[in-house]
Amino acid sequence: SHMLSYLSAILLLSSVTSHALLTQPPPRTGEAVQGSTAVPSCADTARESIQQIAEAGTNLAIKWSIRFNHGGQVSVSIQYAPDEDFIPLAEGLDISDTEAMVQLPLGRSGETSVVQWLWTAGDGAFYLGCSDIRVFSDDPDADAGVEQEDQQEANNEHEELEQDDPPPSQEDHDENA
Repeated sequence: SHMLSYLSAILLLSSVTSHALLTQPPPRTGEAVQGSTAVPSCADTARESIQQIAEAGTNLAIKWSIRFNHGGQVSVSIQYAPDEDFIPLAEGLDISDTEAMVQLPLGRSGETSVVQWLWTAGDGAFYLGCSDIRVFSDDPDADAGVEQEDQQEANNEHEELEQDDPPPSQEDHDENA
């Protein structure tokens, strides 16, 4: 009876062992979600403490290990806040490569960002890894999105106007005295 329980436990553990999983940045505990009919999302799993801090505009190392390679492709995306959509950072990565560098968008930051690693295996199964990270930006306008672009356009227009009107010269100043 003990032997049967022991064998059942081993079979159960081996059946939930992921065929590939995210290793860097560090994934959420027990993260190896598999769903062969619907594409899983990190939005459906519980958040954990921040595992890594990264700077906007820099490259982030993404690494994974493979236990059983069924071919297919990996995509990496990021979510900056719980109520936002995931933004693709890389798509079509070969599962056999086991690592990739992805660039975080410049000017975006998030205290509770989530990196989502998704393997679409050649056999139609999906494997998901999620990592909770903080993304900081030295840009004072970070997270302004469209407003930031509008402000940049306004700054450019202001600079062009200044270039059309040269500053008054010393001679102009003397004539007015």
